[in-house]
Amino acid sequence: MQADRYYAKQKNIEPASIYNVVIDGGNTSEEEMMQKVGRGIILNSLWYIRPVDMKAGEWTGLTRDGVLYFEDGKVKKAVTNFRWNEILHDATKRILALGPAQQIEYMAQIPTVLIDDFNFVDVTTF
Repeated sequence: MQADRYYAKQKNIEPASIYNVVIDGGNTSEEEMMQKVGRGIILNSLWYIRPVDMKAGEWTGLTRDGVLYFEDGKVKKAVTNFRWNEILHDATKRILALGPAQQIEYMAQIPTVLIDDFNFVDVTTF
């Protein structure tokens, strides 16, 4: 179980952090994903990820490195960055498709993920 030092002290357990993420991929291409949903947002990167409610598994973060709007399988335009809040185990229940796994930096192996109804809460000023 992941627990920061504060929560671990309350529960009398050892603090633990997840240092890597490995998610097995699927075989759906990004083009197939865009056709499947008709219109949506492509996120290239999530960053500044912080816990909101550790017990509930709720996290927040920002998008970066390109956010693109698409319709009918074609990218239409770049859009501004977003702040998002998600209960991550709920988001995994809304996964519609997975692309092939990709090595991201040295600590993560993550596929392209198609998620229904990802929770964007605000736009950023950058």
